[in-house]
Amino acid sequence: MHQFAIRIASVTGSIQYAAQLYHALRTESLVKAEWPDLDHAQKLLGESSFYVGGLPKNIPEYMSKFFLQAGLSPAAKARQGRSKKTSKRQAREVDRSQYTTAGPRMIANGDDRLPLSKKFIKLHESKWKKEVNAWSRELLRDIIATVNVKPVTPSKSEGDSGKSNDQGEMMSSRLRCLEVLLKLTETLHDESRSLRFPLLKVHQSSWELLTTARDKCGHMLRAYFREPDFEDDELTWLITGYIFSAACRAHDKNRIGLPLKQTPDLRPLKMAGEICERLLTRRKNFGTRALRWMECGGQN
Repeated sequence: MHQFAIRIASVTGSIQYAAQLYHALRTESLVKAEWPDLDHAQKLLGESSFYVGGLPKNIPEYMSKFFLQAGLSPAAKARQGRSKKTSKRQAREVDRSQYTTAGPRMIANGDDRLPLSKKFIKLHESKWKKEVNAWSRELLRDIIATVNVKPVTPSKSEGDSGKSNDQGEMMSSRLRCLEVLLKLTETLHDESRSLRFPLLKVHQSSWELLTTARDKCGHMLRAYFREPDFEDDELTWLITGYIFSAACRAHDKNRIGLPLKQTPDLRPLKMAGEICERLLTRRKNFGTRALRWMECGGQN
């Protein structure tokens, strides 16, 4: 379910570009309410899943970071805006030439964030074939290294190796094994919480923000841009880029589409702020439905 949620969020761009919009609104003091679910999702998925090179701090940076994450070429998008009107079918198809060679940056699959669970998942997928051989010394050392516990090394006893030394070493080994087991349990518990976090609920909330912003800000953006590309559901995530672009100054290079006006228009950004604030404050559990689901043990 965790991997399925990541695929859905990556394909729709829901969590990534709702997070970019939310960060911009918070930075510009247009939203005061917090979004705990989205904050937790960003911490869980890692900053690189949302931004290239760190958090943006102003409107031009919001726009440039959006382009980098989406893998879009500003010049190609501008050419697309100047092109002649095409058929509806062609308009729905995203031209590959508008993307950079790097392409869009998707959410990481999570294996790097769950190093210990990944090892057990691989053993499970192999259906525990050749169990004796599977649990090799190399695998055990790798698992111990994953949880940052120093490997047990036999001590070289000097002089007589009496019975007391043997008992001391045995007790030390048992305590060492207990330390390893406790660390393994703690790490698996933390990783299991990450795997259980319902990203689909965050996707639903993020998608609602993007679609509501598209419906409420659409008429302003259509008056500002020539044939903006955010009408279809598969391109809804572009609404974030158009809102940033409208707020940019005329001389800013990174602007999406072809503006019909040269002066910046902050109205779509302010409208998005009102929408986000309303959803977070007036909709019950809008920003906490995923964390509340975790607290209730997945019952609600």
